[in-house]
Amino acid sequence: MSVRLGFRLRDNVPYFSSDVFCFPLDCFGRHACVFGRTGSGKSTTAKIVLYELLRNGVSVLVFDRVGEFNVFDCGRVLVPGEGFRVAPLAFEGDDVVSGVESIVSLFNNFFFTTYFCPLSPLQARVLRDVLEGYYYRFSEIMKVSRLVEEIKVVQSRYSRVKGWVEGCEALVSRLYPFSKGVLAKVFDSSEDSLDRVLFDGLTIVDLSVLPTDEAKNFLTNIVCDRVYRLGKRLEPSNRLKLVIVVDEAHNVAPYIPNYIGVLEKIAIELRKYGISLITVSTRPTLVSKNIIANSNLIISHSLTSNEDIRLVLNYMVNELEQESFIPVLRTLNVGEALVQANLPEYGCRAIKVKVGLPEHEHVISARPRYIQKEEGEKVYDELSKVCDQIPAYVKRILYTIACSGENLTVKSLPISKRKLKEIAYTYNIIEVRGDKIILTEYGSKIARRLLAIK
Repeated sequence: MSVRLGFRLRDNVPYFSSDVFCFPLDCFGRHACVFGRTGSGKSTTAKIVLYELLRNGVSVLVFDRVGEFNVFDCGRVLVPGEGFRVAPLAFEGDDVVSGVESIVSLFNNFFFTTYFCPLSPLQARVLRDVLEGYYYRFSEIMKVSRLVEEIKVVQSRYSRVKGWVEGCEALVSRLYPFSKGVLAKVFDSSEDSLDRVLFDGLTIVDLSVLPTDEAKNFLTNIVCDRVYRLGKRLEPSNRLKLVIVVDEAHNVAPYIPNYIGVLEKIAIELRKYGISLITVSTRPTLVSKNIIANSNLIISHSLTSNEDIRLVLNYMVNELEQESFIPVLRTLNVGEALVQANLPEYGCRAIKVKVGLPEHEHVISARPRYIQKEEGEKVYDELSKVCDQIPAYVKRILYTIACSGENLTVKSLPISKRKLKEIAYTYNIIEVRGDKIILTEYGSKIARRLLAIK
């Protein structure tokens, strides 16, 4: 089984007959990195790689940060808040101490990779005490909103002890957004939508609907943590069972010296269980060195930063050859890449490739079913077109209701009840029930799109 990436280039002349560049599927078993500045073609390369993996019968899990990978007819798309939710405070088994420790580790990784500030010893202690106290009393999974309330209780109890108020407040301020509004529909849950279906065909987690980078990072960390723990229970295998594709990987696996996060653990530990990792990023210097060092396949499109170029070449060619490859990486055209797959038939050298074959054209030209950002403009889906047509004052009302968690009353808005009923009748996005205002299912979808665009 092989992966066909494109045509090998010699002096910028593609050989369309026998010079198709391909490599064994096993190359992905030892992880891969795709780099390139914005607009250089790395997303197209990632889609072609996805197509080839699916053609070879490999299951793929994609974290789609901007909504551009939903171009395949097969597979499923998990839309956060729309039938897909996670329980961040869930753990496996009956051992409360081990389960709580896994939750604390998850939060520590999220804080470190997102805010570059891990949990302090005091914050970790507060989390442990609150979680253990809850799970020794109750059997159901704790919600984030309940966790926030319990931390506030601890904060008030130790208000006179130096450092406790500040430590608890930092926890509350970072967790609170996940317990209210549209994010509560994704994270404030005692049930989990994740299961072994991730190991069956193509699964795309559409992160583009989430309004903040913090929410995207949190969801990615949670799902990857679940996959890591599930993967550790599998039997060792030489067969490639699952490939995880992480777009804009520098957001969830940034370069932090001497730190091992969940994606690094996947790269280091899960290869022997048949689980592989593909990271896609604009700048290699922003991505964890542990991931790059454990990747056998490096695909680099055009780069302009000297720092990025030298880092990539350090993993692609020997030190004596690096100077000759610097102008190559600088002058690659859109869709061209330098590929190092350590293939003996090519002398284990880096090969210049024009990415894409005629049979890949339907993947390259397909337009995503969700928001797709292009240079200088946006291509909108149907919901976004509706958002454009809704008057500004209606958008403000919809946004206010969504952020409040649908706990608003008629009197709390600067608009009459009659006008609200008129909006409800005209746009079918809200319902007025007595003194309460709630979003319809259609209104919830539009509100989520408004938050994503905002």
